[in-house]
Amino acid sequence: FDTDESIIDSKRILPADKMADICSRLKVHIGIICVPPECAQSVCDKMVASGILAIWNFAPVHLSVPTGVIVQYENLAASLAVLSQNLEFEIRDGHIF
Repeated sequence: FDTDESIIDSKRILPADKMADICSRLKVHIGIICVPPECAQSVCDKMVASGILAIWNFAPVHLSVPTGVIVQYENLAASLAVLSQNLEFEIRDGHIF
């Protein structure tokens, strides 16, 4: 879903104002948030109002959700650091190159 009409026409992106109807009709229970930090809580609130019960959050902010809604936080910077460190270990130990 997106609110930017200019990108909705060229890709399979649905208008944000249709979220509640579509989530209800298709029984969607998991949502993914990949928006700027200042938009994340608003998107989260719309998801919860649409019946979403689990949210995978890639925005670097803590979300306020009601009891019964699960949030999984992802930190891409931390994940990249772990991946980079694991690669260094593999190279150092001679498993790569």
